[in-house]
Amino acid sequence: MAKTVFNTTKVDWMKQPMFFGEDMAIQRYDDIKYPQFDKLNQTMLKRKMKPT
Repeated sequence: MAKTVFNTTKVDWMKQPMFFGEDMAIQRYDDIKYPQFDKLNQTMLKRKMKPT
């Protein structure tokens, strides 16, 4: 199957592995699968450690 930017098939991305799973198509920011990474990101932003 060819790679595409917009995948039209339904994929339950909460059950997919972090790497090597199905293509998700559009990145989402409203639902967080790994909250520990979001907590780490918020801590870094509080300390003004912004990734470049």
